[in-house]
Amino acid sequence: DNPFAIAAEPRAAYLRGYGLNVTFQIRINRGSIRGPWGEIKNPWTKQNSSKKEQISIVRDSMIEALADYGNTVKHLSPGNRITISAHIEDLNELDKSKSRTVLILSVKRGDIQKHASSQITFEDFKKRVEILQY
Repeated sequence: DNPFAIAAEPRAAYLRGYGLNVTFQIRINRGSIRGPWGEIKNPWTKQNSSKKEQISIVRDSMIEALADYGNTVKHLSPGNRITISAHIEDLNELDKSKSRTVLILSVKRGDIQKHASSQITFEDFKKRVEILQY
C-alpha cells in the first residue's frame, strides 16, 4: 500500500562551518503506471493522491524527522545546520525533465534543541525550517 520507495541508500556528509547534510532518493506514484496506452492502477494499492500531495507528505515527514531526531546529532553547535535533501522521482511522469523534484529542508541545530526542550512549539519550529523545492 505504500506509494513511496527508497531508491538508494541515504547518505550523509559533515561540512565544517555549515553542519550536516543527509540526502536520499525516493520514488513516488508507484500506485499506477502511465504509458502511451493510458494509466493503469495497481489493484493492490489504495493510493490515489496527486504528485503535489505526495511531495507534501514527503515534506511533512522530513519536518517531523528533523523535529523528532535532529537532536540526536550531538557534535554540532547551535549555529550549525542540519539539512535533508530528498531527490524525488515520479514514476508516472513520461517527460524525464519533469519527473524529478529536489526538496531541501534546513534548520539550525539550536532551533532543534529549542523544540526538544519545549522552548518553542512544533508550529514555531516548522516556521524556522527553510524549504527549497525545484
